[in-house]
Amino acid sequence: MLQIVSDPQAVAIAAMHVNEPLVAALKQAGLAPTAVVAAINVSVDYVHGAVLPAAARPRSPDHAPASLRSELEQPTDEQFPAPRWLLAELGQEEDADTFERGIDIIVSGLDALLSAGTRTDLGQG
Repeated sequence: MLQIVSDPQAVAIAAMHVNEPLVAALKQAGLAPTAVVAAINVSVDYVHGAVLPAAARPRSPDHAPASLRSELEQPTDEQFPAPRWLLAELGQEEDADTFERGIDIIVSGLDALLSAGTRTDLGQG
């Protein structure tokens, strides 16, 4: 996988195949070209962010990689309260639907843009 994403020609070929139905759907939904690009970029970044770390380590029951979890569990001078809160709330739960929930959030955001009539340049709202 890393060979594919680090090879510009391979990325271009894959992007053409993957982007065709995505661009068509976003265009049909009424998004302006700048909004289509932004939607594709956030979707691709989300998938990379979810897939690459998962491929780089064995599946663990924790939501956070062990190094991040162990760092956040260390006693400190109260740095990083937001991630510490999140870690405490999640505990050791396993959420098999995390990836799908993230996709649902992205799609819901796109739907909200369309429902609000934001079909033009995102910079102009």
